Amino acid sequence: MKYYVERNGDPPTRHTVFYNVAEKKAWCECCRFAFSTILCRHVLSVFLLAGVIMLPEPCITKRWTKKAKSGPELIGLNVGNGSGSADSTASRYNDLVRDAIKCAEKGAVSAGAFRVAKEVLRKAFVDIRGHGEKLCKDALHSASRR
Repeated sequence: MKYYVERNGDPPTRHTVFYNVAEKKAWCECCRFAFSTILCRHVLSVFLLAGVIMLPEPCITKRWTKKAKSGPELIGLNVGNGSGSADSTASRYNDLVRDAIKCAEKGAVSAGAFRVAKEVLRKAFVDIRGHGEKLCKDALHSASRR
């Protein structure tokens, strides 16, 4: 299910929340849960509207349990294949941050390295934005065919 959560304020804001009833998962375009593992108010308001009175299990991460101090948790990492690929948004985000920090460390060494790093990051951002726009167009196209 797709919900639009709006706030009439200055400026007015609108967030899209997707709620999968079967899997009991909800995610918002603000990506707060992916970055901080804290549910945003947009998802919480959808839970209220949908009549969910207890947080579903997928919304409770190890960070908020008694097991949080038992050691590091590799959330969604496929350790066995050695590729470092991740299943969860938070894991992918953390992996990208580590790579960006490595790029920044190497790129800050000299002016030439800085220019190369900036150009590589600019190209990557353009490619990622193009990929996101293609996904949106594909989704709109498939929705219009229904």
